[in-house]
Amino acid sequence: MARRRGQQRGYVHQQGSMWYVAYREDAVDSEGQIIRVRRNVRIANAKEVSKREAQRIAREILSRVDEQAMRPDSLTTLGDFIANRFQPDVVWALKHWEETLSIHSRQTHHPGTWRF
Repeated sequence: MARRRGQQRGYVHQQGSMWYVAYREDAVDSEGQIIRVRRNVRIANAKEVSKREAQRIAREILSRVDEQAMRPDSLTTLGDFIANRFQPDVVWALKHWEETLSIHSRQTHHPGTWRF
């Protein structure tokens, strides 16, 4: 089955007697820029857990990481969202819709002629 967009597989590997999963996630640096950070997380003891079980544990960890990455509040502030997304897209569309509505209302003669 194909992976959905925004879903990581990670890399499960053994270092010494432990299983690790390596993956990347977005983070915000001190200047406010979004950067990619490589994480290497210990998940299990290699003597007690097979690689297949380690992969299952890694999927659980990565699903939580992917869930956090898909949240809109994870990397942007409300002020940035309003300035960069809401005002250019939504406000413009509302103004355009109001202009279209006012043109349409001027073209109709009387509310009694409207059909529903």
